[in-house]
Amino acid sequence: MRRASCQGFRLTLAAFSDRVVLPVLRHLSAVQKAPQTLVDIVFNATYRGPQNKRRKVYRRINKQFWSKNGRKVIAEYVRCRTWIDCPSLKDPPPSTKFLRHPQVRFLFNDVFYGAGLSSKKLWQSIQMPPYNRRALCELFLRGLRHSVCPYCDIDTIRGGYYFDHFVPRVQNPYLAVDPRNLYVVCSACNSPQLGKGKVFLSPISLPCREGIGNQVTFAFSSCAIFLDPGKKPRVRNFLSLLKLPTRYKSSAVFRDVIACCSRVFESYTRSRIKASRSRLLEYHRSNYSEEPLYFASRAALSTRYLREKTIDSAK
Repeated sequence: MRRASCQGFRLTLAAFSDRVVLPVLRHLSAVQKAPQTLVDIVFNATYRGPQNKRRKVYRRINKQFWSKNGRKVIAEYVRCRTWIDCPSLKDPPPSTKFLRHPQVRFLFNDVFYGAGLSSKKLWQSIQMPPYNRRALCELFLRGLRHSVCPYCDIDTIRGGYYFDHFVPRVQNPYLAVDPRNLYVVCSACNSPQLGKGKVFLSPISLPCREGIGNQVTFAFSSCAIFLDPGKKPRVRNFLSLLKLPTRYKSSAVFRDVIACCSRVFESYTRSRIKASRSRLLEYHRSNYSEEPLYFASRAALSTRYLREKTIDSAK
């Protein structure tokens, strides 16, 4: 629900795509030779093979496939990067011939995303700091400037360090390391049961482009919260994809919202600011915008029934 632009993180992954992914693809396709240092690091890296054993990358590279189809794979990769770069994803991901080919899946999922992002030597070979997966997650969090999950706005992501692909790798391995497709989210949003799993819907809003929390209407009953996306398909698909209407109906989320509103009201009354609805909401925005359930608690403070319930619980 929150916008997660994280420019430093996006620029870092964009450099990885331009200095590692494209040169390796061109090298495999015999279009242009990559620096020998880069080639040695990538093809001598290890990945987790069958039965979780470490295997060398070069053992799985089919040179015949890449010499024959490498140029077409590069064209498909550029098409997918162009698609996700659109301001609003109105169309589904482009269907391509080699999207599900084992060599393409292996190179992007196991080598670039699996072994490459965690290789400090690989990062240093492209004149970048020696990142690994955890350091990249921390870079994302520094750009986010808060610890709230950008997907659900329910939980925090401190200490979790879960990378999620907004467009699942199963559907499109070309976007496995794309800077607009990787997000650090809470454990619930990254799980198949509570999160989106392997599903993708379009049209939809990318979290790096806009936050949809301000575009959702929150309605309250005695023990549940209901989300109304309005008439915008991209907002409705975002909520459906992450199962947020179901998750917000839980009594635990409702209690957390009431508790948050109680803290806000209690702190507001201690500040001795002249009481008014607009000043209460401004106080909430200034002091609690970086806490979980900000959008739901703001809607609750705007609702007369919830405001009265909050005042009673604060007393």
